[in-house]
Amino acid sequence: MRGQSGGARNPRGSRARFRGSRAECPSFERFIDGLECGDGSARARLRLVGGELFDNLATHAAPLRGGMSVRFGRNSAGRMTLAFTFRSARYRAWLKAPGPSLPSWSPVEKRWRGLGLIMVRNLSSRVEHRAGPSGDRIVVTF
Repeated sequence: MRGQSGGARNPRGSRARFRGSRAECPSFERFIDGLECGDGSARARLRLVGGELFDNLATHAAPLRGGMSVRFGRNSAGRMTLAFTFRSARYRAWLKAPGPSLPSWSPVEKRWRGLGLIMVRNLSSRVEHRAGPSGDRIVVTF
């Protein structure tokens, strides 16, 4: 993780940059733990939702050089937001790829797959994907 700014001192929120590998999940969790986000329930939701998205992006998007930027802040209505910004050569293709839309059992991994994004939708108010010429952005509102 590189560079982080404090939430209360920076009106735009707190930011951190990661290379975008799954090995950085503990660093991402430390970033979340350092945020001024209110009560323990809010932090737990940020950790669960953010951790799931961080892991999925590191696994499926494989962010290109420059990695992944994560920003925590509040929108104009005062609601918490968590935004992931990254560039990826394969993320948009992964979004469009056919695959199970419901949770399914993986005999190879001996575990259920496909429950993470359901959890993300249930623990947040809104999840948006914004594609742009300079990259992709996932914005979660709580």
